Amino acid sequence: MVKFGVKTVKEAMEIGLDASIRVTKKFIHPIKLEFEKVLYPYLLQNKKRYAGMYYCSNPDTPDKMHQSGLESQRRDACPLVSELVESTLSDLLVRMDSKLAARNIQEVVRNLLARNISMFKLVISKTLGKSLEDETCSNSQAHVNLARRLKARDANSAPVQGDRVAYVITQGHPSDKAYMKSEDPIYALENDVPVDTDYYINNQLMKPLVRIMSAVYGSKEKTKRILFEGEHMLKEKRQNPTTNTHNKTMMAFVVKQSSCAVCRTALKSSERGTCKNCKLKKAETVEQRHQKVKDEVASLQQRKQEYFDKCMACVGDIETAKMCKSVDCQTTFDRRKVDKDLVKALLLLKDMSF
Repeated sequence: MVKFGVKTVKEAMEIGLDASIRVTKKFIHPIKLEFEKVLYPYLLQNKKRYAGMYYCSNPDTPDKMHQSGLESQRRDACPLVSELVESTLSDLLVRMDSKLAARNIQEVVRNLLARNISMFKLVISKTLGKSLEDETCSNSQAHVNLARRLKARDANSAPVQGDRVAYVITQGHPSDKAYMKSEDPIYALENDVPVDTDYYINNQLMKPLVRIMSAVYGSKEKTKRILFEGEHMLKEKRQNPTTNTHNKTMMAFVVKQSSCAVCRTALKSSERGTCKNCKLKKAETVEQRHQKVKDEVASLQQRKQEYFDKCMACVGDIETAKMCKSVDCQTTFDRRKVDKDLVKALLLLKDMSF
């Protein structure tokens, strides 16, 4: 690639074509240098890692957004990384709006910390090699560690050499290594196992996004401060369990908490009877709340049927559709999420019926 220093794409294409002809004359026949493309705007991170708007024939209209070596094209990155890198590049190269790119990144980080991101977008997958069968080989790789645990759970359905093992990194003890916290995505979703949001921010999102956005802000340190520090990174404060130095039983860690009479959310120490939101809504009656839950149940049942119809259209068999746990399909995770929400809504509706 050559930077000619011209101001327009048309000039760059003309000079590039002329240069290819001149250089070809210096080569021994049949060696030929061909003019291929012009990239503008052009984002160069390092060797073989770049992106830009691709111009091939028409200098007025780009053919596509061209990428090479970035995380949006790598299989070992979770879908959230690929999706966010793709949208960031679109904001920078297509819309040429760096402020919009930064706001979108901050919003995704905020949603991740609030656990509003689908489990499907957090799945990482890697190919299982010979290390699974080799007992002398360390299982300090997340996918190998998980594969061995899955084999212990059920040897018949466990992954074998050559399979791609899908996993998510879940929360654990602060001293646990990342590979120790890998878990099957469907298992984590069905059993309400929370993901380690700090891992995904520090090990999945931060590096590729800082590399891209540092071209805008000038330094990696400044980029980290803008994208990964500030109000959007604040987590909700957790109430520490009250300990009693004279009582070491488990009851010393119990905190008694009241719930809202209308929506049943936990009340703060300053609230009595109903929560702030319900008071702002002028305290919905029990009948109104009951109707809302019924409407929610009906909506979830409809969505459950829609997702099942999608699975039927895909596999064509009722039993296979019921048992499908493909981690490569967004519908799989949507179905499991709706099933869980429906169970909770039905239990709430049953409680409210008394």
